[in-house]
Amino acid sequence: MTVSEALVRMVKPSIESGDLEHLQEVLEAYYTSETYTHMLAWDYILLKLYIHSCLKHQAVIATWILEQTNRLTPIEQSAIRHMIPYGRWLLSH
Repeated sequence: MTVSEALVRMVKPSIESGDLEHLQEVLEAYYTSETYTHMLAWDYILLKLYIHSCLKHQAVIATWILEQTNRLTPIEQSAIRHMIPYGRWLLSH
């Protein structure tokens, strides 16, 4: 399991319980960490967390995660852009 996959697994319970504050704290700690920042695939992490939040009907968390995609490079943003409409569809059903 990669560090990115482990991070996703670690924060999924925060999404399921609707704990945006904890999610923000954990992701910010990893994002600013000099140890992990180069080891993490942020496009993968944000995509997985976005879809999970949509599946769990956590619209506020999904919106916050989408805002975090501004931190990605343009290439990383384009890699996950195709899943945004799917997430919106999940939230509406």
